[in-house]
Amino acid sequence: DDGIRLGRLGEVGGVEEPANIGGKVVVLPPREGGGGEAVELAESAISLARDLDHSFSLAVAYVWAPIVMLNVRNRAAAQAAAEHLIAVCDKHGIAQWMGAGQVIAGLCRVEQGATDEGLKLVDQGLTAYLARGPVGFRPMVACIAASAHRMAENHNYAGSLLAQVLEPAAKAQVGWYMPEVQRQLAQSLRQSGQISAEEAVARIVGAAELARRQGALTLQWRAVTAVATLLVQEGRDAEAVLRLRKVSDEADVGLDVLEIDDARALLASLA
Repeated sequence: DDGIRLGRLGEVGGVEEPANIGGKVVVLPPREGGGGEAVELAESAISLARDLDHSFSLAVAYVWAPIVMLNVRNRAAAQAAAEHLIAVCDKHGIAQWMGAGQVIAGLCRVEQGATDEGLKLVDQGLTAYLARGPVGFRPMVACIAASAHRMAENHNYAGSLLAQVLEPAAKAQVGWYMPEVQRQLAQSLRQSGQISAEEAVARIVGAAELARRQGALTLQWRAVTAVATLLVQEGRDAEAVLRLRKVSDEADVGLDVLEIDDARALLASLA
């Protein structure tokens, strides 16, 4: 049951729920480190799978665990869970999830400063995932891979990684995580000088609107904050403040998530 609940959580710092699962719960992750319902459920799912001694259930639990840890920004826990996922997949021949583990582990290594090693693992994992992984998760895995390359200032390459999932996702009618693909693609294209600031703003506004329609709140807030950042860079602080205040006001409904903290920090810097 905990494994099912983990899959139904809705948004966990940007991991929105799949479109074919009803209901949404916004988990309130801590500002720092472990804790929070999502982390507890991830650990519970792993424990249950181990007790069952069921290799595929364990692999699925380890797929979700590093995603949750990434989105509550606990990178050490994310890397550890990703490496467990790789080991389980290797031991039991579960090829479809191996690439996801490699991409997440590679991202964590890039963040630690092992850029070349990390990017090599990211690219190896993405290639493996695109060959054998479930189509529905391709947008998310591509976003994680692109994030690693953006950290290394490989903005043009990051954009190409994101662009290659657009057509397959459209054909398969995969809408899950597409607002994040659109946001990161617009940022990558802007940072590599391929589009103007105005076009980047328009694209990310579109991503925010798509996220709003999907009920993907944290992806919507990420996109709005990204738009505000671009507006500030263009000297349009007043417009940025208006957008950020709308995000910040969401806290009045009892939500306390990292994306709101990000928006508030940018808003405070403009005061």
